[in-house]
Amino acid sequence: VGIPTMAGLAKEYEAEASSLLSKIGFIPDNEKKQELLGNLERLLELLYSMQFCSINGSLKTGSPSKEELDGHIVATKTFLRNKCLHVLKEDTLIQLYQRFYRKLLCRDRQLPRVQVYTTNYDLMSEIAMDRSGIIYWNGFTGNVERRFNPASYKFIVSERLDLRAEHWSAIDNFILLYKLHGSLNWRRHNSGSVTEIREYPISQIREEEADAAIEEVMIYPTPGKVGASLSTPYADLFREFQSRLSSREHILMTIGYGFGDEHINNLIFQALTIPSFRLV
Repeated sequence: VGIPTMAGLAKEYEAEASSLLSKIGFIPDNEKKQELLGNLERLLELLYSMQFCSINGSLKTGSPSKEELDGHIVATKTFLRNKCLHVLKEDTLIQLYQRFYRKLLCRDRQLPRVQVYTTNYDLMSEIAMDRSGIIYWNGFTGNVERRFNPASYKFIVSERLDLRAEHWSAIDNFILLYKLHGSLNWRRHNSGSVTEIREYPISQIREEEADAAIEEVMIYPTPGKVGASLSTPYADLFREFQSRLSSREHILMTIGYGFGDEHINNLIFQALTIPSFRLV
């Protein structure tokens, strides 16, 4: 709810996109131009296609260089990233998220824990659950240095009710959160020969640091997003998603998802072959 869509962001970026098309010498017909100005994903597809042609020497003389195209791609990504940062200041939206997550907790204790899957990069879910006192797993463990650990999705938070009888009971306010396309505050951290995925406080994620040198863990809406979903940590998240979908008597409820990601759609289509699966 309330998170800028690709189409919504494209309208805000229309002036910059129109100028960008002029700079790269691309003159589409009116219908194609409106599609490019109305969808950031289509615009990034064009830039990446031209970048590929530039690398292989297929662009005509006078066309932008690979370095110029790289700059345009970074500028477009930076706009998208910064809009997701700005939306975190909207208290009204955070309150909507708080209402949403509180309603999720009004379930029978005998039912399985709720799993929330999102392709959004923003931190609205985390902020809303923190403010509501809801405990959640997002795949990271640790306090000072939070590292991605997919095994944490198998953990459960319990309360000890009877010290003598060793009686335990899972707490009610517990949610599993899967960010399938990464997050604003995830970073790759090289530790010797091992590459770790770490989670950083939002106070350390500054807008001015968004450049090509930052190894963000986010799948941008580019032609390579399907391939990117096969790498760490996305492969682990999608494996969990597929495992949940194939569970017996599982229900998947979609809210605001436009079915524009084929790699996600394929998993849902596979689940639809299971008689007990339901898609709402």
